[in-house]
Amino acid sequence: MNGRDGGLGQADDHLSSGLSADGEAEHEAAIRLSPRETEVLALLAEGAPNKVIARHLDISVHTVKFHVAAILVKLGAANRTDAIATAMRRGLIMV
Repeated sequence: MNGRDGGLGQADDHLSSGLSADGEAEHEAAIRLSPRETEVLALLAEGAPNKVIARHLDISVHTVKFHVAAILVKLGAANRTDAIATAMRRGLIMV
């Protein structure tokens, strides 16, 4: 009836509590990065490669790759650059 009875409207309705009538705001509310993912994202935004991130956080490169993959999925990003741009637009990181 009001244009929200199909497609993304239904997906947004079950992902959030309806914080606003704006579908984008509801989608943003659904993004939850873990504290470690937030640290990794901040280092990604600084341009750090996986080895540097691993050394800085005292974790393995494999674990960094795992966190980067999770970040990409959660942000719906195609690659690291897209993840940073998306995170900046959504106010998840400041550079």
